[in-house]
Amino acid sequence: MDSCTIDECGSGVCGTRTWCAFDTTGAITDTPLRGGGGGTLYEDRCPDGQVVMGYRGRAGTWNTRIQAVCGELTLTGDGPYAVSVTEASTTPERGLLGG
Repeated sequence: MDSCTIDECGSGVCGTRTWCAFDTTGAITDTPLRGGGGGTLYEDRCPDGQVVMGYRGRAGTWNTRIQAVCGELTLTGDGPYAVSVTEASTTPERGLLGG
């Protein structure tokens, strides 16, 4: 399983990999491609100012659909800080839309 580092936030989904963006610079790094060779490559990113807060999908024997749930972060306090995330948008559903 691939994941973002401690100083990165998930910012989108590309086929079978995840984008990670540095929280201070916004620079994007790709995790390695995973899975089979079927299907079509796609790129779905959360809008600017949002991060991936979760995924929705459908699975039986195989994962058949996936959709990223994007959220806006809110930082409150003077230190220590409290971070909250509010669902704001979703990427398109990808996969077997009939399955």
